[in-house]
Amino acid sequence: MPMGVYPRRPREERFWPKVEPEPNSGCWLWNGAVDKRGYGRLGRTLAHRISYEIAYGRPGRGLYVCHTCDVPGCVRPDHLFLGTQSDNMRDAATKGRIANSRKTHCRAGHPYSKENTYAIGARKHRVCRTCHGEHMRRWYRALELRKEA
Repeated sequence: MPMGVYPRRPREERFWPKVEPEPNSGCWLWNGAVDKRGYGRLGRTLAHRISYEIAYGRPGRGLYVCHTCDVPGCVRPDHLFLGTQSDNMRDAATKGRIANSRKTHCRAGHPYSKENTYAIGARKHRVCRTCHGEHMRRWYRALELRKEA
């Protein structure tokens, strides 16, 4: 081996020194590098994903390692569960962590009811039928005025 080149320590050996138990919440907090959203990172891999792999094995393709505690820096294996992206978003919505899911009325004050709401686009963005109808009437009126001029 060339001088100054050392073998890389196993991931598990590099992982545990960066974990610190938090007594009040029961979370094990990551004290290593974090991304802008507060999730721990070891190299390019999310720390909570590494923790899950150490405890339970590698998750299947397309599965996310999600937090039951909603603490991005938590790496405690029993605070983690496997789910799809849909499972993760549903969990976030039921816990009130998605801002727009808490809205009950549009900007104009119309309720987001089953009859007055429809979803558009791949992300199922909610649209108020009343407001959209008013917007489209104004748009067609303006279009007709332009044609007449």
